[in-house]
Amino acid sequence: NGVKQPLHMRRRLKVMLFADVKNYSRLSDEQIPAFLGVFLRKVARLIARSDNKPEAWHTWGDGLYLVFNDVVDGAAFSLGLLECIERSHWERQGLPEDTTIRVGLHAGPVYPALDPITRRDNFFGTHVNRAARIEQATTPGCVFTSQETAALLAATPGHSFVCDYV
Repeated sequence: NGVKQPLHMRRRLKVMLFADVKNYSRLSDEQIPAFLGVFLRKVARLIARSDNKPEAWHTWGDGLYLVFNDVVDGAAFSLGLLECIERSHWERQGLPEDTTIRVGLHAGPVYPALDPITRRDNFFGTHVNRAARIEQATTPGCVFTSQETAALLAATPGHSFVCDYV
């Protein structure tokens, strides 16, 4: 009949971080090399040396998408990323002084799969979309998270993370 059966895929619980740079669209073309050579390299070094290394990471423009296996790792990396960006002296490096990021964090079941276009492992599903929407609503210089992520953090012992309602 020509109709193929859907692939059997199993979802896995992952923690997804989406982040973007405040006022990236206002950077001049002359500032883009500084963004690439300083900002993104700083993030790459943070990933490389992190004890809370993501399982997967992707960029597009000023957007970051990182996936973690563990809610504590995702929370620790989120705050470490924010701290790294906030303590930098961007004006000395050719970027606006007020350069910062906003970070959204969400935990939920997603489909792990090889992306047929990039040929890299990636994660798909409505919870990826939800994580991306949280980032869009986040105040620059902050990490916002979903109630699900806050609940997982509250139920996980051995850390000092506290989530407040906004």
